[in-house]
Amino acid sequence: GRPDLIPFHLFFKDKQIPLPKLLAYNINALFIHNNKVQHIPDPASFMDFLDLLLKEAAGPVFIKQSTGSHGGKGIFRINPEDPGVNKQLMTEIHQNLIRSSFIFETNLHQHPVLDAINPSCINTIRTDTFIDKDLRIENMAAYIRFGRGNIHVDNISSGGCAVDLDLTKGTLQKYGNTSLTVSGGETYTSHPLTGVAFEGTAIPYVQETKSLVKRAAGFLPSLRLVGWDVAVTAGGPVLIEGNHDYDITGLD
Repeated sequence: GRPDLIPFHLFFKDKQIPLPKLLAYNINALFIHNNKVQHIPDPASFMDFLDLLLKEAAGPVFIKQSTGSHGGKGIFRINPEDPGVNKQLMTEIHQNLIRSSFIFETNLHQHPVLDAINPSCINTIRTDTFIDKDLRIENMAAYIRFGRGNIHVDNISSGGCAVDLDLTKGTLQKYGNTSLTVSGGETYTSHPLTGVAFEGTAIPYVQETKSLVKRAAGFLPSLRLVGWDVAVTAGGPVLIEGNHDYDITGLD
């Protein structure tokens, strides 16, 4: 599972690790924005608050559950031009938010190479680090998760497929696989939406991604195994989150 994303974000921001921009976060009905705490107990006040964040973001806002979720669950994407941003939807989201804690982030713009393969969502690299008894940090394996269909998450448990990433060459391997239990274990050699072949496709900033997660792991030496999620933008890799229970068998 993922960490608590609120302290995760604040911790790594202090270390100057590239992260998505954090607009705000909440703990139940208390919402923290621009270092101010607001009590937002009702959907109408929440709509006003979200409207402020949408203007600040100048684009979509991602709302992600800070703790206790996995597999792309507990994530909402709100677009300023979306006709679905209505009172009923805001009421449902607000009811979810005030029962837990969430973070509000700006949308990332992934690198054109990844956008050409699948433009429906941010397609992230999952890679793990291992810290040995001599405190040497090793980057062990990686794959890229590609969403399928018109969904805003790439998680395998939400129907996405995983394509092995060669960490030495920086290229995709031949096959992409979906979850056996969720999607029937389908195998692809190209993305079903765009038809782009996987094998040999060069992924930008792979070496920079390896350096980024090793640097992040070095700040947490007591966590000897971590599965990191990294987005690749035109400006380089951006750390999304780290997971302690990250399905090591998937990377194997």
